[in-house]
Amino acid sequence: MKRIIFCTLVLVMFFLNSVYLNAQIQKTLGMDGGFYFNSSNIAYHFSLTYSLQFNQYFGISAGTMFLSVPLDIAGWSDSSRNSSYYFDEDNIKRFNLFFSTFYSRPLFQSTGVYTNWSVSFEPIPYEYISLEKRMNNDILSENVGKYQFAGFSPGTFLEMGLVQYLNRDNNGLRLSLGFGYGWYDMYAGYNRAIIDGQRISTYIPNNNLYKRISLKLIGL
Repeated sequence: MKRIIFCTLVLVMFFLNSVYLNAQIQKTLGMDGGFYFNSSNIAYHFSLTYSLQFNQYFGISAGTMFLSVPLDIAGWSDSSRNSSYYFDEDNIKRFNLFFSTFYSRPLFQSTGVYTNWSVSFEPIPYEYISLEKRMNNDILSENVGKYQFAGFSPGTFLEMGLVQYLNRDNNGLRLSLGFGYGWYDMYAGYNRAIIDGQRISTYIPNNNLYKRISLKLIGL
């Protein structure tokens, strides 16, 4: 995590020193979709973005991101083996706000490269987590749950990739495909929760380092 933050700061300082900001600010809308993966988990997102581009190369963005995280996990028994537990949800939906800074540069004709650094968080840091509890000698089940503080579910990613400029002057509308690496706790509330004596973090993926592939359309 510290290495990611350090590399990010170095890149941001390099890009800031390599461009000259001017008063001509271009305001654009954009959207993108992303696929996250590591050795134990996958997730997907769709986001809407508002960007301020200070010149041809450098800009900042803010937006909303809707994240879908699978929770396809088998049930388990408590220590006494008298009860079995199952997650009520098989898919978690998250709503995030994010801020990012980006730098792009044409290399030849209408194709170039870009880099993007983003941070995200959930504006509402609470979520309801529930389990289905079933006594092993009973066919009936009950729901047990609680509202859990999720710690705003912060995340950060550094991303690089190719950009295709769709305007002749290499400005405005552009399509990009990138690969990123970063940290995000997909199950922030679950990692903190203890329900009916069950520490939920024991039963969910605990690898918070993810690779990400994203496709962006910017300049709408």
